[in-house]
Amino acid sequence: MIRPAFHDYLIETQDKKNPLAITTSMPQYPTGYMYLDYGTGSYLTVCDDDEVPLYQYHNVGICCGSVNVLISKSQGGKTSLALAMGAAIIERYITMMLYRKSAEDIKRATGMKGDVPELTGMPFIQILDTEKTLPVDYAKKVARYTNKLTERHIIINPITTDRDLMTALEKHVKFKVDHMQKVPMPMLDMFGKPIIDYPPTILIIDSMSQLLLEDCDDPSSIKKKDATIMDIYQTATQNTAGARRAKIITALNSQLVNYAKRYNIIIFSINHINKMLPVNGIPVKQYRGLRAGETIGGGEKAIYLAANILRLDVIK
Repeated sequence: MIRPAFHDYLIETQDKKNPLAITTSMPQYPTGYMYLDYGTGSYLTVCDDDEVPLYQYHNVGICCGSVNVLISKSQGGKTSLALAMGAAIIERYITMMLYRKSAEDIKRATGMKGDVPELTGMPFIQILDTEKTLPVDYAKKVARYTNKLTERHIIINPITTDRDLMTALEKHVKFKVDHMQKVPMPMLDMFGKPIIDYPPTILIIDSMSQLLLEDCDDPSSIKKKDATIMDIYQTATQNTAGARRAKIITALNSQLVNYAKRYNIIIFSINHINKMLPVNGIPVKQYRGLRAGETIGGGEKAIYLAANILRLDVIK
């Protein structure tokens, strides 16, 4: 008697409109920075029924559907690094030769039938520029794209508030659902089965520290029609503003993680290192990646929900 497995039951009975995702192995995408890729990577071994190794993958790079925080002091190269890593991550999916070769390898390894799925919508890098200082020609130079590739694969959206960010994320997700289909990833899971997911897309938030929160900072949150700049400032600095800000940032980070995982969006959230006031005259540090007297905005949730926190230091 063959006993059914719950894994197979979930796949056979899932709702088509709202499928229940089943997590096996998580692909990682190389960024082109060797020490980073292998520092965050791992080896994944596929074995047969007798636990004899069949394949071993160097599963290196940034994890699929993750939120990664880049921190440094001003002019530390955060945006340039995020752009360079994003271009390397989507490279396989904008070069048809590389994509078809990896898909054919997976097809042969698993005995999949049928043609290799074509890429419908093209992967892209979306930059949400809160500082409104990023020119597209600089993005082209960092990504090393031609004009045609830059126009097709890099989008820069100036934003101001958290609502602008969520609107941009909603458009990002809607494009993937409507115009991109799930394709085989360039590796098998640990059971030797293909991993089917959306191609990776990149969302760069530049930067979170400059993002205004509508409930605390935006003029539209002031109910009085004749509100002045001083009214807006007092609203943003009143006693309850700190609690409201913390609540909004917590919800924002949670949503970013949820959507990143579900739709394979790799998010690079850029933040700045600030000074932390000493407690009782003794310098403290927020977490082990920071030195004493340093802090980053966003609270604890911005730290422990991040898959990676990459720190850049300027060294003479």
